[in-house]
Amino acid sequence: MVNPELLEDLCCDAGDTRKEKAMEYVAKKRVNITKVIYEDSKNFELRSRVRGNADNYNVYIKVQNNELEDLKCDCPDYKKNYAACKHIVATMVEFDENPDYIRIFTGKKQDENNNLESENNYNIHKKNGKNSKEYKIFKQLINEFYTDNTTEKENQIKIEKSKNHDIKIVPKLLIDKYNSNLKLEFKIGEQQLYKIKSIPEFYEHMLKSENFKYGLKLEFIHDKNFFEPESWKILDYIMKYGEIIKYANQAADDYGYYGRHLSDSYITVSNSGFDELFEIYKTKYLTIQREYSEYEAICIDQEPNIEFEIQEINEKEYRIITNIDIYEYNIIQGKDYVYFEYKENIYKCSKEFNNTVLKLLQMFRKNFTNEIKLQKEELSTLFSIVYPKIKKNLKYDSLDQEEVEKVIPKELYVKVFLDYDKNNYITADVKFGYDKIEFNPFIDEKNDVARDIIKETEALDIFLKTGFMLDQKNARLILTNDEAIYNFLSNEIELYMKKFEVLATEEFKKKQITQPKVSNIGIKVENNLLELNFDGLDFELSELKNIMDKYKLKKKFHRLKNGGFISLEENDTINLFESLQTNLDIDFKEIEKGEIKLPVYRSLYLERLLKNSNIQNITKDENYVDIVEKIDNKNIDENIELPKRLNASLRNYQETGFKWLKTLDSYNFGGILADDMGLGKTIQLVSVILSYVEEMQEKQSENLDRINKESISDDKYELNSINNEMMSDEKNLSIINNEIIGDKKESNTKNVNNTIKLQIKPSLVICPSSLTLNWYNEIQKFAPSLKVLLINGNAQERKNKIQQINEYNVVIASYDILKRDIDEYKKQKYQFKYIIADEAQYIKNNNTQNFKAIKEIQAETRYALTGTPIENSLSELWSIFDFVMPGYLFGYRKFKELYETPIVKGEDGNSMRKLKMLIEPFILRRIKEEVLTELPDKTITILNNEMEDEQQKIYMSYMSQVKEEIETEISINGFEKSQIKILSLLMRLRQICCHPSLFIENYKGGSSKLNQCVQIVKDAIESGHKILLFSGYTSMFNIIEQEFKKENISYYKLTGETKVSDRIKLVDEFNENPDIKVFLISLKAGGTGLNLIGADMVIHYDPWWNLSAENQATDRTYRIGQKKNVQVYKLITKNSIEEKIYELQQKKAKLIDNMLSTKETFISKLTKDEIMNLFK
Repeated sequence: MVNPELLEDLCCDAGDTRKEKAMEYVAKKRVNITKVIYEDSKNFELRSRVRGNADNYNVYIKVQNNELEDLKCDCPDYKKNYAACKHIVATMVEFDENPDYIRIFTGKKQDENNNLESENNYNIHKKNGKNSKEYKIFKQLINEFYTDNTTEKENQIKIEKSKNHDIKIVPKLLIDKYNSNLKLEFKIGEQQLYKIKSIPEFYEHMLKSENFKYGLKLEFIHDKNFFEPESWKILDYIMKYGEIIKYANQAADDYGYYGRHLSDSYITVSNSGFDELFEIYKTKYLTIQREYSEYEAICIDQEPNIEFEIQEINEKEYRIITNIDIYEYNIIQGKDYVYFEYKENIYKCSKEFNNTVLKLLQMFRKNFTNEIKLQKEELSTLFSIVYPKIKKNLKYDSLDQEEVEKVIPKELYVKVFLDYDKNNYITADVKFGYDKIEFNPFIDEKNDVARDIIKETEALDIFLKTGFMLDQKNARLILTNDEAIYNFLSNEIELYMKKFEVLATEEFKKKQITQPKVSNIGIKVENNLLELNFDGLDFELSELKNIMDKYKLKKKFHRLKNGGFISLEENDTINLFESLQTNLDIDFKEIEKGEIKLPVYRSLYLERLLKNSNIQNITKDENYVDIVEKIDNKNIDENIELPKRLNASLRNYQETGFKWLKTLDSYNFGGILADDMGLGKTIQLVSVILSYVEEMQEKQSENLDRINKESISDDKYELNSINNEMMSDEKNLSIINNEIIGDKKESNTKNVNNTIKLQIKPSLVICPSSLTLNWYNEIQKFAPSLKVLLINGNAQERKNKIQQINEYNVVIASYDILKRDIDEYKKQKYQFKYIIADEAQYIKNNNTQNFKAIKEIQAETRYALTGTPIENSLSELWSIFDFVMPGYLFGYRKFKELYETPIVKGEDGNSMRKLKMLIEPFILRRIKEEVLTELPDKTITILNNEMEDEQQKIYMSYMSQVKEEIETEISINGFEKSQIKILSLLMRLRQICCHPSLFIENYKGGSSKLNQCVQIVKDAIESGHKILLFSGYTSMFNIIEQEFKKENISYYKLTGETKVSDRIKLVDEFNENPDIKVFLISLKAGGTGLNLIGADMVIHYDPWWNLSAENQATDRTYRIGQKKNVQVYKLITKNSIEEKIYELQQKKAKLIDNMLSTKETFISKLTKDEIMNLFK
């Protein structure tokens, strides 16, 4: 085990005497090896514990390369000579001769004669000629587990053998003369006690169940079972504070010289520590050492019997004495209790006892006196102030009891008389009473009653805390602050009524706090206006503005002019008025009149406000109820019939949409049809227009039939009667008298017929130029009976067509054409039945010419069609609503203040809830997954690509340059004015991801994305797919086309340059021609209005800022009529701006869903932080 030469050198160094002693230790098995790390006989480490004659000693030996690298022992011999001692030698010999270690580390074992057996039989360290050093870690593993197992078994055996041990722990409390420093020392043992020299070491021994020797008569395994049960609690106490001392000192070591150590030979007892110690030794004796005396004191769980006595010295003097020797007691402070030590007893006292009885006792000691003297006239003060607190401990048996009765206070009672003065301040006249004697405490008058000053002070303190002040002139208390008065009336008066006898004047009772309420609200719809009446309000409406101002400042109350109070906390009436004023744009002057008139479209929001309130008495007229039921509650009138000449069968959800739009129209309400792309918004509006035309034609027919049956007189009066009858029509048909009055009956009839026909008002459809033909074809297909006019051509041609509008049922124009011709429309003063803004995101910016032009058009009913009423910000929603129902969401400035800023920046859920309440009745939104259950699956896959080396170098160079330019631009011009420049710079980075040659001339490298795209297309064609390939850059198609030509791939292309007349042709041919597999479409030109269900695969070559644009493009094929599963691929370049754009898309996608369906928070348009994050 050990190299013999090394062992011999060690023994020589130690000397014969030490060697002999070492051999004796080994023979007597006094060496316990605790740890071994063994590599071979020339490299190992040993740790042991050797039981010497006086103590146990720890040994450490390290051998490296056959040299004694390190030796240590904590015996006095080693500390004196720093050389091999007998304990070190004994350890080395024990290890060398121990048969267990020989077997484990060499693979050999000794026979009966202690000879080692053959190496071949037990060599577990050599195999196939490999050196045992390769198994060093395994040896260490075996050693660790063997040592631990052996130690555990040895300790368990010792514990089993020592079960009869009853080691006790005896604490000693050391108290300095000032009672400020308490220390706790411990001794342990059975018969003979040994001091615990190091509490942290004791803690470690217990933690590891180590064997330790304290002296000749005490050595044991540190296990709880060795201790008597009576010592277990104090053992836990030692373990708790031993751990604290250990880690506190370790932390102090980290600070070197500046660290402060706790003594490890005793526990410094804290206040809470003494509470714990007392609980352990309750009813037991505790050893106490004070300076030079030591004694046993019993811990008593009760307060001491401390008595004070009042004695008469003479006719004029008295004294207070006590039964306690004032120099013999001590007070020990605990955390929760105070401890009174007196005559070898330690009493547990409450804090109250300490603040009364012990406080008085301390007065004796502080003044070094055995008595406290007082004059006879001070006796009443003693009984008034001191006596109530120490009644049980103060005796006065030796005094004249009749005299004492005169000075002991009777029970105090307090009367309070409440009133208001002329300033509406609360006044409180206070009376103190004892028995039958009452007096004003603020008037200095003599009376012979014994007063309880403590209770009187406590009573007055209640008034002071409320805020009452002394009115010296009137000898009473007064409360002047409105907030203090409100708090007194709302909360504190209950305390007064419990403590005192409270009386109040009738005037006071009238001016209490009231909850504002309205007894009845009347609602009616009359003359196309919504009228509200309020009855039975318990305050004057003239005060409403001041009340609401306080409410907005989150005040708890408002004080009325009559002095009463209105509570503004959680009140339905106040909440209703606040909602009416804020969300319905009502002026207070209107409310103060008691009657409010609003546009009838406010009915739906008003109903929601009323539902959220607890106001019970509401009277509603039939017209109002009818509006709410049909629109807000979506109880669509089933009697609304589809147009007879509609050349299509509407799906259930489309029929619902048609009826919803018709219901809105019946009240001249506008609306937003926000169905998902591809759900047939167009056919729903075509059905509405056709329905109107058929209804009007039917009425014309009825009127003509009636006219033909009657003789038409030349009398102007008779003809006017017909006219008046027609004027009563609910659609306000009118006949202009001077146009139908003539000299002859035949002429009259002809003019009447012509005039009636002109009363069918045309409808105007405004859409992107790419959709004008689509609308035209859809109307021809589904409603061929409608006369349709498409406004196009040069300026003169368009002007001629505009002048003929009244001869048509439907007029179609693009946004671009409308803004050019708007003056002609205004000149003609047309009144349209419907104006329909298709793809209404084109008017999302209220500052554009598109928006301004369409707002100039006069129409009875306005509809907006869009799958994305919100793309980036809430201002877009406001713009669309300002078109369909001008003023409904107020002016933009107010809308921004009330909704946009709180929602976007403050994430205000309450503002969001209110806005949703406003818009929900006028938005109808269905998504494909809800209504088209027969649609096939759509799978969206993100395909990443990594830039080629040359492409990557260009990108990184430009990114650094772009970031620097953007920061400079913003610092010079500010963020708002820099946005165009910023987007142009970011576009360069996006183009590099697509293909660097988009803006770098003579670029010779490749593009990983282009390669990826071409490969996807080739694979898809081989698998029989037809593909729509979208890109935001039409110039990218030039590059793609070159690759397609190399691969002989046939394709069509549609961009902004494609003529409108050619687009439909291309779409139809692509859907029908099986040889054309790919359709290249620019995102802006082909993202809307195209039906391309012939494709079943979509590739988005580059991500666009707005996800809605991509979704609209995808829905050119994923729509009604699609029978195949649709696969969507989005090509994203890794570690580029495209990844950031994709992340931004996902954030912005929450916006529309949040406002229209979900509860998540959304973001606003692209911010400075978002732009700078693109470079992270």
